[in-house]
Amino acid sequence: MKNLVICSNESIVSGAFITGIGEVSDSLAIALSKNYNVTVVCPDGNGRIANFSNTLNELFDGVRCCTFLGVRFLLIATKEYEVSAIEFAKPDILLNFGDIDLINRLENRPNRAVCVLDFVNEGEDIADGLSQYDEIITVSNGYAQTLLSRRDSLSSFLQTKNFRGITNGILSGIFSPEKGVMLPVKYSHDNLGGKAVCKKRLCEQYGLPYDRYIAVMMGRLIETKGVDGVIDNIRNIYENGGYTLIIGNGDEKYMSRLDKMKRSDGVLWLKNKVSPPGIIPILAGADFLLYPSLMEACGLMPMTACRYGTIPVTTLNGGLADNMNDDIAIIISNMNEAPSLMKDLYFDNDRLIHKQKEAMKTDFSWRTRKQGYLEVLQ
Repeated sequence: MKNLVICSNESIVSGAFITGIGEVSDSLAIALSKNYNVTVVCPDGNGRIANFSNTLNELFDGVRCCTFLGVRFLLIATKEYEVSAIEFAKPDILLNFGDIDLINRLENRPNRAVCVLDFVNEGEDIADGLSQYDEIITVSNGYAQTLLSRRDSLSSFLQTKNFRGITNGILSGIFSPEKGVMLPVKYSHDNLGGKAVCKKRLCEQYGLPYDRYIAVMMGRLIETKGVDGVIDNIRNIYENGGYTLIIGNGDEKYMSRLDKMKRSDGVLWLKNKVSPPGIIPILAGADFLLYPSLMEACGLMPMTACRYGTIPVTTLNGGLADNMNDDIAIIISNMNEAPSLMKDLYFDNDRLIHKQKEAMKTDFSWRTRKQGYLEVLQ
């Protein structure tokens, strides 16, 4: 098999939040491991998987190595070791989720080089770096259309290329309430009883009211995630029978507002990121996931929430339009609509159960998504 090297600026192995580039590069690597000899090159952040791996060892100065589910991870101490790690892996194909100028620094160019655009590396001054790649893709069709529709130099450049979006998937075998990993009990779309147990555990752990619907928001507190609307509606959510759990940190203006709020306002803010395994019981215990993004490349968290019967409350911006719909989510144009819609659904038990089952049955796995990547890589 050919050697495929996936390069990422972050990784679950190095302790990243289960969202964004890190989650994609790791889960895609595992999905492609039946087709290629896959190596992931990513920062060495002393993450949980790396620490628990019995294969972890120092490969050479600045680079540690471990394996997980058939994938080799080369963990680099700093950015300066990135090229040496890639050269060591001898890639036939390079799939780059990180630095767009990376290919120009490689001594030996791979036979095929693909760059994946996400909004951590978009901008108007990147065409020179992108021009060195055989193929340029992004993480959803919706986000591809967003980038192409912008009237700037990047959109003009992408229109000259075979640019397209390939919607990302999730590792359903790991995010699996049926297996009960990190959960007090197992449950499935055929037997939802365990979800109530998971909610009770969540409420007991954080002192949340069990008789209200729990609406959780997790991730970076930045404008594009729609944080303004969530904070503005905390009281409205409370008055409509809910309670808001916010997890993460980010822009000072949001953290300052949350610092001034109390539990009696209807919100609990956990300032620090939860470890990747810790996200699973939170998603399983919550009733709703707040995801009112103003711009979204893909939307992995709502897909993951669906696996646990937690209903996304989401816009359809960017890649969210590829994955979310009225059958499995509450679709909103802004957060002002959300509190009453959550109340109406939550207190209509038959309708809630139906939506939870539909969400859990939806297949967001790489089994249904990886073919697009295989076509590009081949």
